[in-house]
Amino acid sequence: MNKDAILGYIESDDKKYDFVFDNYQLVFVGYDYNNFLFGDEEKIEPDVNGFVHGYAFNKERISIYVGKEPLEIRKKINTWLYIDDVSNTGGDSFDSYNAIEFIGGSINGLWKNYGLVLEDDNRIEIKYNRVVYPINIENENCEIHEFSTVRKSFKDHKKSISDNDPTLKIVFSNSKNLGDFEKQYTIIEHLVSFLTFRRNAGFDEVVLGRQLEDDFFQPLGKCYINLRHEIITRNTHRCITLDMLDGERTRNLFDIIQEKAGLPIECIPKNRDDFGWIDKDKVRDICTALEIEIDKQEICGTTYAQINELMAAVKEIVKKYRKTHQEISQRTYESIFGSIRHWSNSLYDRIVAAVSRYKNEIEAFTKYYDMNLCDDDIDEFVKYRNGITHTKGKVLSSRIADTALTLTALLYFMILHRIGFKEDEIINLIDMGFMSHMDE
Repeated sequence: MNKDAILGYIESDDKKYDFVFDNYQLVFVGYDYNNFLFGDEEKIEPDVNGFVHGYAFNKERISIYVGKEPLEIRKKINTWLYIDDVSNTGGDSFDSYNAIEFIGGSINGLWKNYGLVLEDDNRIEIKYNRVVYPINIENENCEIHEFSTVRKSFKDHKKSISDNDPTLKIVFSNSKNLGDFEKQYTIIEHLVSFLTFRRNAGFDEVVLGRQLEDDFFQPLGKCYINLRHEIITRNTHRCITLDMLDGERTRNLFDIIQEKAGLPIECIPKNRDDFGWIDKDKVRDICTALEIEIDKQEICGTTYAQINELMAAVKEIVKKYRKTHQEISQRTYESIFGSIRHWSNSLYDRIVAAVSRYKNEIEAFTKYYDMNLCDDDIDEFVKYRNGITHTKGKVLSSRIADTALTLTALLYFMILHRIGFKEDEIINLIDMGFMSHMDE
């Protein structure tokens, strides 16, 4: 999302600073270079949210994110976000909102229920489909609205109707300031990346506004976001569409996104060409994400009881030893006990146990790629991860890459199960090509 270069000015401390803003780079022009030479450089203070606010010469108001440090006007400033004020309210720029609309882009692949429906008798019916679910964002009760609208137009004395792009709208219980936007945007970006199985998610428009009575949305600011990648839109039959998510699944997914570990976004392919591309960094990401998800689902392996028995026995030995060896500090003993508390089955054993639990889903996935995951494959994969952790000379074989791809699928199966999907639903997603290179 970008537009042509903007010429404008920012007012600060009763002074006016002219700027050129192009390709998400802010450059001030016409300042006195001699001030810099004599150590008297002028600076502009951003607001508490890290924005500077100015006007384009066409009187359009603009807010540019620059961070919270004072701006040195001699420097070029790169940013990921700027906002056009579209409120038409006059006066100062808006600084709060209570709703965000995410329109089109990757969402086009997530919505089936468009407003225009072709009936069996070739009649076109207009159906305003809208779904509203309660969710929680940053411990605040919110709503997510999923809908599409119909556009009516008149040209040359003729009327026409067409579908607008589908929209996700988040409505907050309380007003938000511009400093809250980045985290809210990231949550929705991760949501869409997970549902499309493509990391390069994005939207045609992102609009901040106020949700008023009778479901009226008042636009306040149009956001331009420096994505640095092409927005991927997959066909709806390749995605987890929004109609597959009921209220409970939607809430569960938002809760998982906001956990400390969040979703394993780095394990998702950027686009169709990135599918199946495995390097050592992705191997690390997959292992880390699997360890977290296995712990959350308490998949412990077959020797969990014996390990607990061993831990209890070792603790008793240490306690007995401590009574006659006070020369070792109490902190050291506490560290030893803390280490024992974290004993568990090896990562290999836990992955094997997870593979066993999701055996049917894995078999449904591997049949499409002529692969057969066995315990030796997992052992080789874990050894490779351990090797690259301590050395740099390990070679990533095609066998390890195939295992990594299958374990990425396993990771998805586990998260989908936690969201609320059943085994047959997950297998249906596999059969329709969700976890594949295909976009069409």
